[in-house]
Amino acid sequence: MTEDQKLDFILAGLQELKGGMAGTQEHLKKIDMRLDRIEGHMDRMEQRMDSLEQRMDNLEQRMDSLEQHMDSLEQRMDGLEQRMDSLEQRMDGLEQRMDGIELRMDGMEQRMDGMEQRMDSLENIVSKNYYLTEEFYVSQKEMNVESQAEFRIIHGTLDMHARQISRNTSLLREYNLS
Repeated sequence: MTEDQKLDFILAGLQELKGGMAGTQEHLKKIDMRLDRIEGHMDRMEQRMDSLEQRMDNLEQRMDSLEQHMDSLEQRMDGLEQRMDSLEQRMDGLEQRMDGIELRMDGMEQRMDGMEQRMDSLENIVSKNYYLTEEFYVSQKEMNVESQAEFRIIHGTLDMHARQISRNTSLLREYNLS
């Protein structure tokens, strides 16, 4: 190979290298543009991550607040359950008192029945003996007045207890409805 051929060969190789470098430079520009896009994308992703972290912090704060509110509600529920237990105990006490009053009423009715029977037998005796009948009538009338006064007191007491039970029952219903 002659020198000119060698120079032509080297020149052709240089031309080829120059063309390859231009392609490489263009390829590098494309890669650089892609890197710029990726960096922009990364910046947006970092911003979104920051935003998501802020939202997570807010949600954690709200969760803490909700937990405190739930604790408060649980305490109120415990208080209401205690009040309900207390009211049930009071209701049981009132029922026992009512049972006692009913027993006393039964005793009073038996006494009244006994008094009525005694009055019937006394009326028979009075009809047989007119003179004693007037005296007996007067004494029996006095006894009846006393009995009626006692019964008015008893009925007043029973009415008072019945009203109290009715109020307690309505309060319990209102409480159960709330």
